[in-house]
Amino acid sequence: MRTDRYITSVEDLVASTESLVKDTSGYLLFRGQPVNEPLLPKVARRNPKENTVKIERQLIEEFRRRLARERDIAAMDAWDILVYAQHHGLTTRLLDWTTNPLFALWFACSDYKSPSDGFIYMLSAKDNELLDTSIEKDPFEITKTYVVKPNINNSRIKAQSGWFTVHKYSEEAEQFVDVASNTSIDGRFLMKEIPHVKKLDILRTLDKLGVNQESAYPGPEGTAHYINWLHRDYL
Repeated sequence: MRTDRYITSVEDLVASTESLVKDTSGYLLFRGQPVNEPLLPKVARRNPKENTVKIERQLIEEFRRRLARERDIAAMDAWDILVYAQHHGLTTRLLDWTTNPLFALWFACSDYKSPSDGFIYMLSAKDNELLDTSIEKDPFEITKTYVVKPNINNSRIKAQSGWFTVHKYSEEAEQFVDVASNTSIDGRFLMKEIPHVKKLDILRTLDKLGVNQESAYPGPEGTAHYINWLHRDYL
């Protein structure tokens, strides 16, 4: 894993992205986190060594059963339902990424009151790492970690330019392997740190560029959180 350490402004991020673009022939993905935690999907965070395939199947079937009357649920294939469930809060083996570095930076800085530094991760993915659902039909039987370009089946994916990595339980390693430790992507992964004292300034700049709660989460909830943020000095 490469690290050039700090990002202190939107301009720093743009410069870092430009250098990556020159060296990349595949796909560039970005992820922002308020703390530097392993890049693992939610299902693997409690215990990465636990093989959760059985419970994952149960979660998806229960989700599908309870929403059977919802529009389009019955017609969704295994991958579409997994993405749909992920974006509505179900615990899955998907990890959120974006092709828009500004949204990744926003997520890294969103917890601006925290004394912890934020982190942004950049992944250069090869063409052969892009999931082909005609080959890998079952999300729980994948042969390696893949990059997932989802169908645009909800407003948040569209708004956030959302992509995913989908993680497998490695029988060889006897655990889920996080992105930073995945030897197959060594040299194509970069981490940047955002000093916590710079978070609010960065958020102000991003807001001027139209990147905020309202644009990240279209709908009344995102608008409400954005209004609260605009009046943060009085609340």
